[in-house]
Amino acid sequence: REIVRESAANTLDIEGQNRWAAPLDEMIRRVLSQDLRQRLPHDAVVLPEQPAGTDTRRIVVTILQFGRTPDGAVVLDGNWSLVAPDNGKPQLTKPVHLEEPASSNGYVQDVAAMSRAIGRLADQIVSSLNGISRAG
Repeated sequence: REIVRESAANTLDIEGQNRWAAPLDEMIRRVLSQDLRQRLPHDAVVLPEQPAGTDTRRIVVTILQFGRTPDGAVVLDGNWSLVAPDNGKPQLTKPVHLEEPASSNGYVQDVAAMSRAIGRLADQIVSSLNGISRAG
């Protein structure tokens, strides 16, 4: 629950006073889902807590790194896949590498940069999904 930052190579600082309001993976899922819902037609997005139909494709996001680096940028590294409803196999997989500057050493700025990175991830997903819709 603590906010952890990389302060130097192979060195992590664990913040004692600043904490996440919920587990980070749940917050990322919620924020990304809401961002996608804002960018796509309302009925195109099923939120994680809602039941999905048997023909619903899923977006699976794998995050390998998400946090502030010693040089002051927030980095989001990983990939996302669009998964078929029938066989569970990816129909599309895209790598993700996003960097957002954080304006100072403060945790508030780090969290704002992380939020912007999730928004950019949503933008990339929507752009790719729109490309699939136009192509097929």
